[in-house]
Amino acid sequence: MEKDNELISVVIPTYKRNKSLKRAIDSIINQTYKNIEIIVVDDNSKFPEIRKENEELINEYSEKIVLVKNKENLGGGLSRNEGIKIAKGKFIAFLDDDDEYYSNKIEEQYRLYKKLNNSNIAMIYCYADMVNLDGSIYELKKDIEGNALLENVNNCIAATSWWFCPKEKLLSVGGFENIKSRQDASLLLKLFLAGYEVYRVPKVLLKYYWHDAANGISKIDYSSVEAEKQYKEIFLKNCKKLEKEEIKQILYIFSYRIAMIYILLKDRKNAMQEYRKMFIYKKISKKSFRVLFGIIFNNIYCYLSKRKNYRRVEK
Repeated sequence: MEKDNELISVVIPTYKRNKSLKRAIDSIINQTYKNIEIIVVDDNSKFPEIRKENEELINEYSEKIVLVKNKENLGGGLSRNEGIKIAKGKFIAFLDDDDEYYSNKIEEQYRLYKKLNNSNIAMIYCYADMVNLDGSIYELKKDIEGNALLENVNNCIAATSWWFCPKEKLLSVGGFENIKSRQDASLLLKLFLAGYEVYRVPKVLLKYYWHDAANGISKIDYSSVEAEKQYKEIFLKNCKKLEKEEIKQILYIFSYRIAMIYILLKDRKNAMQEYRKMFIYKKISKKSFRVLFGIIFNNIYCYLSKRKNYRRVEK
């Protein structure tokens, strides 16, 4: 195999979205970079009718598509791990079943990886077009401006559909964690703590679709708190090489994030407990004022948060 034409595996976990799965697959087949293995991980063990439709869809393609059928529902993170396990490519990209690549996505990321010639790279991401419910689009451009680890804990640098990774780096940190949310952020966290680097192609290379007008807010529940706490535990297990001050900074961010979830759940008592923890790690900042406002004026804050979220997905 030519050195500049290495096999790249694209893993698509799919669950109850067979209508958009074809669009996702087609966007991979239409890539300008052609040496690609497509792996679809079907997580519909409880929905045989959807699984059957997925099988029929994949059989329609002349290209060979690897289909993995999970025996039980694993969720997005562990489904991606199943794809990583069997991937034959030296590099792995991910695509959610509701998103789609632009035709040059893989080529742009692969070429940048080769150009950088840096064996410490764990991931190359890109910019994205964010598609609202009404079809309107806005560009999301995220750049690492300072401490990548801190920025990622505060707000995940890139969702998995944006990624392009050397397979060995993903395996070296154990792949994705089995948590409800923050699967992408927690794997990036492990990569940063292992000393790896992340770069980006400064171009819009995919479409990322929102799904409902209450995306994020209405779906928050106490399992969201649990996922955030699990994410925090992942950090504590892997942060031994960090300086104490940096650990305190990150724990401050975790308490802030957990407090804000409690505020949206209108659980002032637990929000106040996290608020107090914030002062152990750091003095007063804008984040602590925001938490205090959310606790004192809870109904107002929840209303404003919902309105902001509606504007994001329904322009």
